[in-house]
Amino acid sequence: MGRLSANRAHEALADFVDLPIQRWPSAAALRLRAFGLRENLLAYDAAYHCLGWPAQIRSSDLIARLSSMAA
Repeated sequence: MGRLSANRAHEALADFVDLPIQRWPSAAALRLRAFGLRENLLAYDAAYHCLGWPAQIRSSDLIARLSSMAA
């Protein structure tokens, strides 16, 4: 798996914000929180974790809720 320096990762986040694409709205605080989890979680997992962060929902509870909705 490739590794980015923290500086290059910050540049990549800035590039992402500048892309002329339509994306699901997200607060900058959530993106930065997910970025802060990069040493422990993959980006996809960090995003799920951060969805529950404002409500202080544990990641496992959020995944269980999302799974039950998909069933």
